[in-house]
Amino acid sequence: MSTELQEELTREEAKRILRRLELDAYSAVVTAFRAQGDVNRSKKCVLTDLANHLSISTERHRAEVRRVVNDERLNAVAECMQGSGTSTEWMYEGRRLISLMPRLVPQTIFTAKATVAANQATEANLKLPLKTEIELHPLVSKPKGLTPKGTQATDQKVSPAPADDLEKKRKNLLNVKTPPL
Repeated sequence: MSTELQEELTREEAKRILRRLELDAYSAVVTAFRAQGDVNRSKKCVLTDLANHLSISTERHRAEVRRVVNDERLNAVAECMQGSGTSTEWMYEGRRLISLMPRLVPQTIFTAKATVAANQATEANLKLPLKTEIELHPLVSKPKGLTPKGTQATDQKVSPAPADDLEKKRKNLLNVKTPPL
């Protein structure tokens, strides 16, 4: 059975599996050290030796340290075991030497089309009349002879309600208090 596995497994697949195991092992050791409490000289020495043996880069080491510093569960375990203040040295160990660059607006294949559409919409909006130029028409009155059954026709025109009345109605609706259930 082992010969079948060796034949099915290519060298590239074996390298990927080995690298994943190395990364997982280093991550597990860093996690255990964080749960133990503060980082000290002996832990740093062990991590340095382990990083050399497992081909862990400095950036990967710092990323792992930042991961364990931000883990609430590990912080709780470390504080329970060693008391508060165990994360300061870990934060210092995981600091970035160069700060992150701000991200640019992503460029996709749709960016050019979106820009053209936005420019066309802006031009179309500029051609629209302003609100002050739009004429407000009063409500149309009901034509004579078309009243519902059982009602009487009136010759009065329906006019829009004054703005003050509308404001009063809105305020009354907002101030209505519902009884508790």
